[in-house]
Amino acid sequence: TETETGMILDALGALIGGAIRTSTAGDGSVRQRQKLTVRQFISSRIRDPNLTVSMIARQNGISKRYLHWLFNDDPLTVNEFIIHKRLEGCRADLDNPTHNRLGVGQIAYSWGFSNLSHFSKRYRMRYGEPPSATRRRH
Repeated sequence: TETETGMILDALGALIGGAIRTSTAGDGSVRQRQKLTVRQFISSRIRDPNLTVSMIARQNGISKRYLHWLFNDDPLTVNEFIIHKRLEGCRADLDNPTHNRLGVGQIAYSWGFSNLSHFSKRYRMRYGEPPSATRRRH
């Protein structure tokens, strides 16, 4: 079946990846280079509301499972990394007086958030205040 084929291909990719890491241990990890490439890709598309794990995997020629594996030793999952980067961008814009004419929702949407409630919740969790409080300081 398609699921079994995907699992076999994922396992083969991990096996080959492990063999490559072993043979190139002296000049840096292939895994780390792949993760850097993926992070750069994410950063270049961070404002795209259609940026998803599936799209990242597809555009980088890897499976979703392998993409998650690349990040499994990081404190943030792939999805959390995306949200973290978007929140950083929003905070910078909210702190920037030149963006005062933009509403909080406009800033959130411009950074790829498609749900204002989700954005506000995540922002408050990360920074300990609602986005409007950050805005009011300026």
